[in-house]
Amino acid sequence: MRQSLTRRMIVYVCGILFLSCGVVMNARTGLGVSPISTVPYVMYLIEGLSLGTASFVVYCVFVVAQLFLVRYPDVKILMQIPVSLLFGVLIDVLDIWLFPFAATGLIDGLIMLVIAVSCTALGVTLIVSARLVPVAPDGMVQTLSQVLHCEFGKAKYLFDGTCLCIALAYGLVRTGAVVGIGIGTVVAVLLSGGICTFWGRLLNRRLMAFMEEPANM
Repeated sequence: MRQSLTRRMIVYVCGILFLSCGVVMNARTGLGVSPISTVPYVMYLIEGLSLGTASFVVYCVFVVAQLFLVRYPDVKILMQIPVSLLFGVLIDVLDIWLFPFAATGLIDGLIMLVIAVSCTALGVTLIVSARLVPVAPDGMVQTLSQVLHCEFGKAKYLFDGTCLCIALAYGLVRTGAVVGIGIGTVVAVLLSGGICTFWGRLLNRRLMAFMEEPANM
């Protein structure tokens, strides 16, 4: 049991790392970010916060919103706070130290965008497969699905749309312009589901085999 948990944690941390890489690379494309990243990205551009700090602040708001919706101190929801802190730290480390480049045109921006979406989708696949604590945006979608008694996919559309509206309004109020939303946002929406499915089919059996408790000899 302990070995199985350790392996699941390894898969989980790898998922957080790939997810962080995807978020940073997406931000460096200059083409707009995925819906769940729009609010932190707008804060990053307008308020001068680091991308990791902005993500941590927004994710903590998601945690508070979940607790308000379920109306009791769910431990699994509270555990999203330290996960969000780890996620924010990794984003800042990658953003400041490991990804000093940014796209300079449409072609390289699109190439970076596909790689970013692929990394994000791989990270989500690993995190979900580990069956530990969801990252705050996914936790928010799960909570909405439970509270509203609707399918996860419908709750995801509702959540993404809300994030886009908040980011749009925030940018317009603070700068008078649309910030952080562009062709990259649309591409991310169109590609994410398919790439997640690809990674799931490719890795599911391998991940399950890796995380299962070996039989005692």
